[in-house]
Amino acid sequence: MSYLKLIEASEELLRSGQVFKAARNFKKIPLSKVSTNDAIRVARLARRTGQISAGIKVLQRQISKKQTVDRQSLEFKAEYANLLTLIGCVTEALDVLKHVTTHSVSEALMAKAWCYFEVWEHSKAIPLLKKYVRVQKDEYLRLAGDVNLAEALLGAGDIDSAIAISTRAANEAARKSYARLLANSLHIRAQAFEQRRDLTNSSKDLNQAMEIFGDSQTSDAFLIHRQIAINESLRSKRTAELAKTMEEAVALGEFESHRHCAYKSLQIKFNDELFNHLYFGTPYEEFRSQIRRRFPRAKIEKRYVWGDKNGAVLDLSELQVHFNRKPIEITPQIHRMLMTLLRDFYNPVRVGGIYSSGFPGSHFIADHSPTVVHQALKRLRTWFQENSIPLSVKCTKRRYQLIQLKPMGIVLSKDSFQALENLSTKQKLQQAFGTGNEFGMIEAIEVLGLSKASTHRALVSEMMSGSIEKRYQGRSTKYVIKAVG
Repeated sequence: MSYLKLIEASEELLRSGQVFKAARNFKKIPLSKVSTNDAIRVARLARRTGQISAGIKVLQRQISKKQTVDRQSLEFKAEYANLLTLIGCVTEALDVLKHVTTHSVSEALMAKAWCYFEVWEHSKAIPLLKKYVRVQKDEYLRLAGDVNLAEALLGAGDIDSAIAISTRAANEAARKSYARLLANSLHIRAQAFEQRRDLTNSSKDLNQAMEIFGDSQTSDAFLIHRQIAINESLRSKRTAELAKTMEEAVALGEFESHRHCAYKSLQIKFNDELFNHLYFGTPYEEFRSQIRRRFPRAKIEKRYVWGDKNGAVLDLSELQVHFNRKPIEITPQIHRMLMTLLRDFYNPVRVGGIYSSGFPGSHFIADHSPTVVHQALKRLRTWFQENSIPLSVKCTKRRYQLIQLKPMGIVLSKDSFQALENLSTKQKLQQAFGTGNEFGMIEAIEVLGLSKASTHRALVSEMMSGSIEKRYQGRSTKYVIKAVG
């Protein structure tokens, strides 16, 4: 069977809801033989079947010295950004889509909107989704755009508009018999009604949505179950049901639901400890601003202790790191890895997120970036052992988080994350050599402070993005930072 027939068969399986069979079919596709014309289609199929790394590899094979990401079509950039977002490289995805405006093609509009969803910047997604709905010709995709628009409006706090759009989407989905979109619309409207304190209509929508999903174990079904628990907790003014739902969320890998339930728990029974855990443990400024407005009486601590306050203490509140009050040495790279894992208490970081934060300005390359991350995490684990710090790194559901081997606490402050604000590779080289001036490998090694292999990977990554150009060959090889525009 040709790979085109395998693609068609897999797409048909997806339309009938057989994702597992479609994924198994996808694995039979000889990715090295995929033509340039079919690359986007294959990458999209990879994404829809959960084969994210494979999808990135397919598209990265189309990126070369001359055909950089910047020179690809907007459709290519949209799919590439979707895949980068799913692996955790949201900053890089937004950079790929930096020239996307409301005048761009529909695929690019939706891709950039998804990026903003990932970082809780819903207001920025709204104009993109409004334009998407206007220009999308496919009726199913247009309706899906309405559902996403309703969610963005809800996230931005425009409850009335969210109800209006989700009602329009629900009515249209019911007429067209689009069951999943109908349930999604009802779920969003139920959340909006709950925020209006109209639990009667909220529960009515949730019951109808549950009838559609039945006993399915999908993520959509869990989100409806989560909202049912929230409504019940608001009625009873007790948080026991929410605590149970939070445990289920973590077990299922529904990490953002864990954060959402913690937020709702504060509405039922406020306490400063939970507020500060949520505040310090959330990396999204929009979310932190939202909870500050929602709970104006909250006292934000200057320093917060994550973990056991009575055990050993790792103090990361300043750039000089202390363990049990004694200063300890830490390299910038290990410090960066440690703070990356501490940015989010609720949603463990994906491999792409570690790479983007640990190696700022570098571009994720599917064939070697995960290996670079694993090596960096190994050095972090070794640092823990050498300094007798009872911490380690655990990988669960392809996400990484710190775990305590013994009870201990980590002290954090607003200054703790300065270690993540270093210059990118391109910025360091630009400061040293300027734009348009040639430099060699040895000079780049001195400026970046990396090994030859790491410097080479960093330069290749920048060449893929089109920000650095390679000149000559062999020992005469030189590099030049290209002018923007």
